[in-house]
Amino acid sequence: MDPKSSSDNIHPIRGGRGIQEAQVWEAADALVHEGPRPTIERVRQRIGSGSPNTVSPMLERWFTTLGKRLGGRGGNLADGEAQQLPLAIVQAAQQFWDVARREADQVQLQKSEATRRELELKRNAVAQKAADLQQRETSIEQARVALDEALASARQAVAAMETQMHAQQQESARLLSDSETEERRLRKALEDTVASKEALRERSAMELGAKQRAADEAEERHLAQERRL
Repeated sequence: MDPKSSSDNIHPIRGGRGIQEAQVWEAADALVHEGPRPTIERVRQRIGSGSPNTVSPMLERWFTTLGKRLGGRGGNLADGEAQQLPLAIVQAAQQFWDVARREADQVQLQKSEATRRELELKRNAVAQKAADLQQRETSIEQARVALDEALASARQAVAAMETQMHAQQQESARLLSDSETEERRLRKALEDTVASKEALRERSAMELGAKQRAADEAEERHLAQERRL
């Protein structure tokens, strides 16, 4: 049977408003009987209506039940109903089923690979964010340590300055005290010198007065002797 010629002879199945799953399954069975593999577009052409979004899940369920219908395993159809299918349909359906299963496996593999890549990208992104966060925390910690060291150094400098200022204040107080003591000593020495000079002047004046009186007395005695002569 030539699938291409069968595809050209697809006869639409007319239905009411909105397609039903039974119409999709009937169209898929008819396509299998005629030869071409049931696809969304071929089923839509066969039915004559229906959007791809509507036909797609119905056709997927048709493929899902195809294995049970072929093997008659615990499915929705009885063994007698499965045995009533023509051998050509069974063989063609089996081929379509194998192709669909391989395609589904391939799609699942691609989805799994895409999911794996997406997870890998997410893990890498999370790892990068974690590394960035760790780097940021390290930088913050380094900055904190540097700030603590600078603060400790500043505190030490302030403490050293305060110690130096205290020592300078003590030295200034000592120098002031020594200066005041020296001033008092000098003032006392000056007072003592002035007093000593005053006493010396008074003593000199007294001695000079005594000498003058002695000289006057001697002069009077001399004059008196001269008058007696």
